[in-house]
Parts: sequence; C-alpha cells; structure tokens
Amino acid sequence: MNSENVKKCNLCGKENPKLLFYLHHRQIVQCRECKLRYVNWEPSDKDIKRMYQEDEYRKNWGDSDELISLRVNSLRGEYKRISEYVSQGRALDLGCARGHFLNFLKERGWDVYGLELSEESASFGRDSFGLNITLGTIEESGFPDEYFDLVTLWGVIAHLQDPQQTVGAISRVMKEGGILAINTHDEDWFMTGIFHFLYRLFPQLMLPYLQAMYDYEHIYFFSRKTLTDMLMKKGFKVLKVFPEEPYSLRFQLYNFPWWARVSAKIMTSVDRLLGTGRKMVVYARKDRKKNG
Repeated sequence: MNSENVKKCNLCGKENPKLLFYLHHRQIVQCRECKLRYVNWEPSDKDIKRMYQEDEYRKNWGDSDELISLRVNSLRGEYKRISEYVSQGRALDLGCARGHFLNFLKERGWDVYGLELSEESASFGRDSFGLNITLGTIEESGFPDEYFDLVTLWGVIAHLQDPQQTVGAISRVMKEGGILAINTHDEDWFMTGIFHFLYRLFPQLMLPYLQAMYDYEHIYFFSRKTLTDMLMKKGFKVLKVFPEEPYSLRFQLYNFPWWARVSAKIMTSVDRLLGTGRKMVVYARKDRKKNG
C-alpha cells in the first residue's frame, strides 16, 4: 500500500495495514499488529453529515410501525441483560436515534439523556417522548465527570471517526462500577472467513454479499478481541459478550428479498447451534480511573 495514504490504526496507533479488499470505492484493511479491521479513509465533516441526511437515515432505521416494534423488542431483550448488572440510575444513549430505548428506560424510572447527530430523530424523541436529547458528540457534550451509571452504544461504535477517543470520553463521564453496553458487527462470526475466502476465488460473484456485510457508513469492524482490547485500554473490564438475539435479524433484513431472508434463517439456526452471530453485544464495567 502507498505509505502516503495509510491511516493509523485506532487501536494500536501503528501504520502497518494489510489490504483485504476494495468495497464502496474504499480500501478495507486489517492492522498487522493488533488485527483491527477498518476503512483506510478519513471521512470529512461533510462526509459525516451526508451519512446522516434524513432520507438515508430513514432508509436504515425506518419509521413504520413494524420496524419500530422490531427495534424496540430487540432493545427490550437487552434491557433484561442490563438489569442483571445495574437496576436503575442515570443513563446515556449515544446515537439514540428517535429515543425509543431511552423512553423504555424512562418509563422504568431511569434519569435519561441522549446524544444524536440527526436533527429529525432528536426532534422526534423530544416531541414524542419528552426526552432530553442533545445534538452532537460526547466529546462536545460537557457532561460532568463520573455522572452516568449506564452508557449504551447500539450500532454506533462502527460509525465513529475515533472510537478509542469516544470510549475514553465515556470512561470520564461514567461512575466507577458503571456499565457500558455496546452492540456492533462481530468479525469473529463463522461466515466472515467463508465470505472472505469465496471473495478471493469469485470476486465479482461475492462482491454484493461483502457490500451487504460491510455497510457503507461503517468505518471500523471489531472482533471480540479488538473491542475487548480497546475497552481495557480505557479502564473497562469486559463482563460478557453475547451474540445478538436472532429476532433482531428480522429488523436488519426487513427490506431484503425473500431468498435473503430464507438464507438468514438458515444461518440463524447455525448460529444458535454454535453460539455465534453476525452481531455481538458487549457488557463492560468501569473498574478504575483511566481515561483519555
């Protein structure tokens, strides 16, 4: 790779990437040192804003009753797991979208705050649920130190320009013993290696499948190890990693053709047997004062 166009690894800081393939006119690479996978591209502020234009945001998140119901059901399942670690307190949802999860917490006695980049989504949450949702990032938010008992990132960390910096900012605003919950795609999924192998043999045939696996808006692609390593660097201890519940796949494939949904059901059955999934949910606890 051309050393002039190499992006530093966000986890280890090295400039030693291995090219995996080209997708969406960009290089998908893997750090040879720590194995973090990422897009070898630095998005501009204009790029980020375009990703959150309202038509694109609705396409990904949807506003039909069925999509909302599926999304809420998925997060309701995660709330049951959260309750095993922390029962109530002050919660922050980064990238809270329209605030359905925050409203779910609010109805159960939580003091809730949200951060969101989409003005339309933030306004919906404020107007529909009376939520405290701020436009912007956690780095810009000005929250006090050790303020939150729970911080959640549902499908957010892969979109961040500097996830390690964001995790450090979360550590700063989280109380000692507070819980961090993250869900994102899992590069350890059993099908990932199979798709990569088939792509090397049949690149044109497999290209649409890889494009579906690696969303255009995603910048980082974590495995259980690379995400655990990043959390540990910022003072978190990983408590448990779960494959995401199968019913969430219905939400992700809502607009896909029938054959894709049938294939997904087959893969979901295999996932149940193996205890794996394309997406993972990570629960971590802030154990010591180490941030930044």
